[in-house]
Amino acid sequence: MRIKILLLGMFLGLGLMSAQAKDSTYVARQVLGNNIKKVIIGDKNITQIEIMQGDSNCIFYYSKDKIKALPQLCKIEKDQLNVNSEKDMEGVVKLVLRNNIELLEISDGSKVMVTGNFAFKSKESKIKLDGFANMKFDNNLIANIITLDLKSFSTIAADSVDIDSLILDLEDYTTVLIDEGHIRKVLNIDKVGRFSKVKISTEECQYSVSSSPDEEEAVKTLKTIGEKVINWADKRSKGGYWCTEFTFGFGAFNWTDDYFAMGATSENYQLAYGTAYILELKKRYTFRGNWFMVDFGIGYESDVINFDEGIKYDKGNFIVNTNVDGITDVHSKMVARYVTLPIMFNIKMKSLFVGVGVIGGLNYNNSRTGVETEYLSVNPENGYTTEVFYNSSYPYFYPYKVDFRAVFGFDSFHLFFQTSLTQFSDVKQLYPYRIGMMISL
Repeated sequence: MRIKILLLGMFLGLGLMSAQAKDSTYVARQVLGNNIKKVIIGDKNITQIEIMQGDSNCIFYYSKDKIKALPQLCKIEKDQLNVNSEKDMEGVVKLVLRNNIELLEISDGSKVMVTGNFAFKSKESKIKLDGFANMKFDNNLIANIITLDLKSFSTIAADSVDIDSLILDLEDYTTVLIDEGHIRKVLNIDKVGRFSKVKISTEECQYSVSSSPDEEEAVKTLKTIGEKVINWADKRSKGGYWCTEFTFGFGAFNWTDDYFAMGATSENYQLAYGTAYILELKKRYTFRGNWFMVDFGIGYESDVINFDEGIKYDKGNFIVNTNVDGITDVHSKMVARYVTLPIMFNIKMKSLFVGVGVIGGLNYNNSRTGVETEYLSVNPENGYTTEVFYNSSYPYFYPYKVDFRAVFGFDSFHLFFQTSLTQFSDVKQLYPYRIGMMISL
């Protein structure tokens, strides 16, 4: 009796092991490399196809049959991956792709499920569905500029999206279903094929319209809503817009020669230090793409030149004040003022800002333009010092200037270099340059 029970147990154990072996799932894996930009899923012979996003491109095949199907399933040509089975395959194919894919094409009759968030990080990307193909994003579809190229009787659906620009290229009898998310710009919505259904429900737009040649009002409604979506989008996403900018600049001033001189005298006056002050009000035009800009406007520039020696300008001559008895602590400076016309050409890449341009300037004289001298003199009668201010105009400023300017920085803070292409004075060939910083508001 015990022997019979033992034999029965052995048979039951073997049966369970056999059943478990039949229910086992075998996995085959193949690494595809990281240079793939295009993916074409080529047939309806595979039972189930799933796509997910990961750090590397690879493919898995889950099957109850212990077979090596992947070498026949995948073919790589340069940057293109073809997934195509020549025979019916019972199992699940899971394709893991990086975010640099530019084209995802689903061939006739294939059905693909995309699980988890999927992002197209390239500037422009495309999803192409051939006839009777079906694609479903069960989470968030993220893209910059993406085109949905759908052939007749194909369908694409997404639970959520985050897209800057959506371009529709839909033939007759196609379906696009988007449940929620953000779409900042929609193009070609008035060119949807006949008998097609476009249903989009996002924060920017809500509409559900079927187009038909027998439903003229539906077609007009679809076109009107499409234009409304574009008008609601941020104007900067379209490019070609104007804005106003105020710039303040401050920098060090110097010139290419090491002294300043007048032809009527033999003295050479050394530059102690110089400062430049810049104010500009500009209009900026940003071209489509938001990376190239042109600035032009009007501004003011003041160049203050401080001399080592105390001097004044009197009747066509420079006079050294330190040679006069009873005068101490002499400070002299020359001030040149300009009305400017800046023209700048700028490139912005994310927060990095680079620009070059030309600054035209017209010199003008007034009571505060020229040589200014401030010193202390001793009053012998009462024994205290008196502060005296002396100002005299300098008539030899070059009447106009043309400067070259280069700027580099981040967002609204820039460093600049500006050098004169014309000389500073009629008397001596001095070509000033300025190095400093600018803040734009």
